[in-house]
Amino acid sequence: MSTDVTARTPAPAPPGKSGAGAGDGLLRLLLDGMRRNMRQYGMLIALGLIVALFAVWTDGDLLLPRNVSNLVLQNSYILILAIGMMLVIISGHIDLSVGSLTAFVGSMAAVFMVRNDMPWPLAVVLCLAVGALAGRYRGSSSPTAAYRRSS
Repeated sequence: MSTDVTARTPAPAPPGKSGAGAGDGLLRLLLDGMRRNMRQYGMLIALGLIVALFAVWTDGDLLLPRNVSNLVLQNSYILILAIGMMLVIISGHIDLSVGSLTAFVGSMAAVFMVRNDMPWPLAVVLCLAVGALAGRYRGSSSPTAAYRRSS
């Protein structure tokens, strides 16, 4: 019983990845991947740098559980707004003016309560009224409202 054994020759290496420079090809591959994905990961990298910077500036207090809890509680209305806007953006009815209106109404509430010494329940009612009026005006002039009227 005999078996035919042939000598196998190694396959040629791809261009740029042969011999001693094999590490250069891997480095080039990583750099090309980073360049292609920089737009996608740029915000995450910026967030990481900001967290690292403030962690150094605050001597590590930034990432303590009580501070993270306070940040989430103080920004919970923004999280709720972002979840609602995500549904609007995904469905294709993009309207990013909600953020500017929220900032305007929030600053208006602060001016009412701090500079004008208005009681907070009255400031809340006035701000809700302003927000509703602005939403009504924006809703009547949006392209989707014009489409609904024409059909």
